[in-house]
Amino acid sequence: MASQVSDLAKGFGELGIATHSAIIEPNLLHATRVDTVLHRDNFLSRRKWFSTRFRNWLLYSAKRKRLMIEQSKDCDAFIFIWDTFFQDCSDLALLKKMGKKIVIFFMGSEQRWCHAYGQEMSKYKIPSYYDSLNPLDIQFSLKGLKRKIRYLRTAEKYADAIFSLPNQSQLALRPYQHFYIPADTGLIQEKAIQRQVPIVAHAPSKRSVKGTSHVLEVFKLLQAEGVRFEPLLIENVPYHEALRRYSDVDVVIGQLFIPSGGKLERECMAAGKVVLSSVWRKYPDDLPAQCPMIDVNPTNLYQELKDIIVDHSRRQQLANEGRKYVEKYHALQPVCQQVLTALERPDHFDLVPRFFRDEYQPHSQAETAILNQGTQLVRNTNWYQKHIAPGNRAGLIF
Repeated sequence: MASQVSDLAKGFGELGIATHSAIIEPNLLHATRVDTVLHRDNFLSRRKWFSTRFRNWLLYSAKRKRLMIEQSKDCDAFIFIWDTFFQDCSDLALLKKMGKKIVIFFMGSEQRWCHAYGQEMSKYKIPSYYDSLNPLDIQFSLKGLKRKIRYLRTAEKYADAIFSLPNQSQLALRPYQHFYIPADTGLIQEKAIQRQVPIVAHAPSKRSVKGTSHVLEVFKLLQAEGVRFEPLLIENVPYHEALRRYSDVDVVIGQLFIPSGGKLERECMAAGKVVLSSVWRKYPDDLPAQCPMIDVNPTNLYQELKDIIVDHSRRQQLANEGRKYVEKYHALQPVCQQVLTALERPDHFDLVPRFFRDEYQPHSQAETAILNQGTQLVRNTNWYQKHIAPGNRAGLIF
């Protein structure tokens, strides 16, 4: 998430708007150009005794609170990605009382609930990436659900604008803006000329989520058939080195499960690469129709990759289209301008979530209680009264 923060800060700067950017912890594999790093791990190292960790948690929390107080003196708007200043999100209410504008960017797992995601994806016959995760992961726990609902509903209650995507909004109630993942095209050199024998790269951040085992198996099958290409796996390299490697390949395989792809796919299109990723066009993820990504999944990856490797003219056509698409929808200035427009037009939105209100079936009474408690938090808001029909369904109270 650190690179998203620095991207937005740079984009607003290009629009002439001063910012102060802060992150919890730098990611060594991503570009991080920010003003403040909170260095959570320095306070909360797991090697320390519990008593020390508790004291350090208080110190770390105080540091975050000081940052909010300091920046509230000069800042008119606060943009949050993945987290807020306070663990219980109560800072959003305080900022609202101060008259500050609040913008929330949802990125994925901080609001995506495994059971709701699986139910919705099954409607479209899309495999759930949660099937590859450890069932003991906190993503499956009620504790994890409580955290997600607290953050989601508090954001829905206090934010002036929310940016998200349908594939992560199964629990959402409030209408929101489409999130166009920012890509810093200024850092990305376009090399759109396709080799006759292409280099095909796969760069997973997490193998199980990206479908890496399927990708590597397809590489082996195609090589055994004598299809001429050079496979390349890119992992655990710093951000700028990864960008350099992307610029030297011809084809990039992103991910195979979650619809629409992520930041990697946008950066590679900007670099003039042919991109294969899990678009799942049958899923209503509000992806622009002119997006030049090739739609792949575990079932069709073999044939789609084989076809594009041998079709040089089609590869060249798609490579030429990528950067224009990214510059139109994902370049930093258009993304940041979208935020400013959303703040000027608070009643305008792109998407109205319906799945949670109309379809989701909770798995247990305990889960239902957590969900109903979250709904209670936003029931009296103006947007709720306007967009959410009252009623009871599957134990859920609206």
